[in-house]
This record gives sequence, structure tokens and C-alpha cells, in this order.
Amino acid sequence: MPKITFNCPACAEPCQVDATAAGQQSECPHCGAAITIPAAKPDHVIKVPRGSLNKPRPRPPPTPGSLVQCPDCGKQISQKAPACPGCGRPMTAQTIEATGKRYKFFQSFGVFMILVGVGGCSVQAFSEDAASGDVGSVGWTAVWMFVVFVGLILYVSGRIGAWWKHG
Repeated sequence: MPKITFNCPACAEPCQVDATAAGQQSECPHCGAAITIPAAKPDHVIKVPRGSLNKPRPRPPPTPGSLVQCPDCGKQISQKAPACPGCGRPMTAQTIEATGKRYKFFQSFGVFMILVGVGGCSVQAFSEDAASGDVGSVGWTAVWMFVVFVGLILYVSGRIGAWWKHG
């Protein structure tokens, strides 16, 4: 069966395949790059050094600055690695707080106002003034209900803001 011999466009290493594979996608046996096998041309001959076909290409040694030592286990790992493969220690800074402090404050203060307003309404409902039907008692109940309403608005706006800003 006739063979097609060509150089890989990614690593320039010589490759040899059956002529029936012309035009198909394959992987370079040396570097693993995706290549399209060219069509055989009888008038075009590619010179390939003898004995260099299908030999795996050795990996270059790592450059001195490309490896770092893990502080926990001491293994040499790539500086691009997100975590040490030996012990799992993260090698890059991680974002722990995703929601902004402003939205957390709105939610916390809203819950606080709701609790104060409900507590004030409860105390007002069981006080002696409410039992006697005093008009001032009704005014204080309205104030406590307003505090609950404002607290609810703050809490909901904090939740919506956190959702809108941080998903």
C-alpha cells in the first residue's frame, strides 16, 4: 500500500501514513496536534531524514522559573497549576466573599429593624394603654408597623442587590 510522508505543521517532525487517509483528520504521533493529512502528489516529494519516522520526541527539560515548590508537601509543581497535585493546597488566591458588604449590611439591618418593630408592636399590644383604648397607643402601633415595613424594604433591597450584582 502506498504511503504519504509529510512534516507535521505544528512540530515539523516527519509523519508517515497510508495513502487512503489523505484528507482526513488525525493526531501527530509526536506532539499530539490535530492535523489534516495532505493528499499524495506524485510530483511533490517531501524529504524526510531516514530513521526519524514515528520516534517520540523527547520533552524539553523544564525551564528554571517554570517550577515552584509547594509550601505544604515540598513537591515541585508548575507555577501555572491552580493547586498542588500531591496535597491539594491551592496555589492561587481564592475569593471567599462573593457578596458585597453593602448588601449584607442592608439585609442585616433590615432583619434588625423587623425584629425591633415586631417587638415594639408586641409590647405595645400588651401594655396598659392599649387595654384602656388610649389614642396615643394606636399612634405608637403605627410607628412600630412603619419600622417593620422599612426593615422589610431594606432586607428585600439587599437581597435583590446581591442577586443583581453577584448572580
